[in-house]
Amino acid sequence: MNSLTSFLGILLFKKIFFIYIIFAFIITGLEINSKYNLTKDNLIREFSIIEKTSSKELSRGVFNFDRTRVSNIVNEIVNTNNIVGVSIKLLDNEVVYQKGLLSTKEKSFKSSSFDVKNKVLYDDELNSYNYFLQSNSKKIAKVSLYYEKNIVFNLIKNDLIIIGVATLAKFIVLFFLFIYFIYHIITSPLKKIIEATRQMDNKNKAYVNLDNTKDYTELNELADSFNYMSKRIFEEFTKVSKLNAKLKKQKTDLVEANEYKNFFLANISHELKTPLNPIVLISSVMLKNKNSEFSDKTIEDLKIINKSSKELKILIDDILDLTKIEAGDITLNYENVNIKELFISLTNIFKQSAQKKSLDYEISLNLKDDYQILDARRFNQICRNLINNAIKFTNEGFVKVELIETQTQLKVNVIDSGIGIKKENIKKIFTSFKQLDASTTRKYGGTGLGLAISKELAKLHDGDILVESVENEGSCFSFIFDKKDKSNISCVLKKQKKDDVKNKENLQINSSDKKENYCNINTIIINNDPLLFFKLGVFLKKDEEIKLTQLDTLIKAEELIKKDTSSKYILIIEVMPQNKEYLEKLKSNYSISLIGIGQSSDDVYDYIMNKPIENENLLTFIKKNS
Repeated sequence: MNSLTSFLGILLFKKIFFIYIIFAFIITGLEINSKYNLTKDNLIREFSIIEKTSSKELSRGVFNFDRTRVSNIVNEIVNTNNIVGVSIKLLDNEVVYQKGLLSTKEKSFKSSSFDVKNKVLYDDELNSYNYFLQSNSKKIAKVSLYYEKNIVFNLIKNDLIIIGVATLAKFIVLFFLFIYFIYHIITSPLKKIIEATRQMDNKNKAYVNLDNTKDYTELNELADSFNYMSKRIFEEFTKVSKLNAKLKKQKTDLVEANEYKNFFLANISHELKTPLNPIVLISSVMLKNKNSEFSDKTIEDLKIINKSSKELKILIDDILDLTKIEAGDITLNYENVNIKELFISLTNIFKQSAQKKSLDYEISLNLKDDYQILDARRFNQICRNLINNAIKFTNEGFVKVELIETQTQLKVNVIDSGIGIKKENIKKIFTSFKQLDASTTRKYGGTGLGLAISKELAKLHDGDILVESVENEGSCFSFIFDKKDKSNISCVLKKQKKDDVKNKENLQINSSDKKENYCNINTIIINNDPLLFFKLGVFLKKDEEIKLTQLDTLIKAEELIKKDTSSKYILIIEVMPQNKEYLEKLKSNYSISLIGIGQSSDDVYDYIMNKPIENENLLTFIKKNS
């Protein structure tokens, strides 16, 4: 609630009354000054009359040295109101006669013609009225009439009190009159309008009608306008309420439709991947043409099939990731990863693509610790997308990929001398299905999903993707994310031994490992999914001639192992809690390395993989444990 001093009427009263006080003080001051000057003039006029009436007789008395005459005249003057003392001196400073209260200046005189002993007192606070006595038109003596300095104030003191009391009375009367009229004319009507306005809050949208008076003033006009406004607001609020209800329903319908859309995309993507995976795998195998049974034309057709199916698979994977991101279903699988090995393996994949376009392809690492906590699959996905885009949109020049470790962050810079991006378009590239223009899509291809997905995955890593770009000069995409504290993260992958780290220190960026013979590796997969077996089998045989045996139960796997207990086996099995005791028994009795497919923190597994399986990571583990 506002205080009394904050009402508009009171504020207006303050300003008006303040101006009135100023004028009142000025007028009162002028009145006092006029009274003072008038009293002073009357006093001087009184002294002038005394001068005229007494100067002739005093001149005779002084000239004739008539002490009695002079004394009588002086006594009459001293007995006059307002005069406290009289001094008569000859021109040579000889005292003729003095009486009453005189100025201290009168103490110094040459001599005295009459005896004036004990008749005179002295004071500094006196003023004098002076005139000369003449005889035969010659000055013979000087007369000084003394009066108190504050005599004028003493004369008008009562008048000043009356003026002050009258002025104060005016102030008080006018004050209450101002308060009364301002409250009834301004403040009270305004308070009614304010109260009516408060009734139109968010909780009460009823129509408010403000009572009006017959007198036509600006405030009455304001009240009429308020009533009209209140009516219009009530009408509009009714419309808005209905519209909000409609929008709420539409929002619910849209959210539901979006959920159905995501569900549909996720399901249709999985359905498309099921027949697509064997197409990719079989076409890859057929392209090797080991027995030279296919013609050149058939090989070219197979290349088209293989390339198109891979591109379709990438698109489907992107759509799946997008639906998971929109649904908030993506969680990161943090592992203690050898990021140096992962980064080199990742970047080497793109060497051939860069060489085809005659680009200078440079890799740079600046790491303090090779092992970092991250989701290897998603890290791979983000970096692949950035590097692939850099090569795709660079026609000549270079592509440089940097991995830098700071005190608190890891940073991947992908720098190119490609077509660049306009400043106003930088934000657009992170929008789903968005490319700069149709010509870009026609010339370079793509769906516009990669960067949008990468941006969201970077945020899940507590990071971001930053862009610096100049059109027709090049771009720098930086994937930056915070390092994770190894002591606070429960990693699925066990910590690699120090000797494993030392063995990989000599890994060179530009070198590639030569194939070794892993034909004697006994790799068994316990699985009822023929497609998964086919996928892994084709990959292992294609790359390293590794044989893979598929069994449907652990019992059959144990029977196979019993036939050759001296050999070492690698067993791949889906993570299931009920198998834990049996697996522990197998590990204690035989030389087995266990790979679990799924999520688990049990010590029984030597390596954990999530679907979709990263073939390169699987191959690395098999090589290390062979």
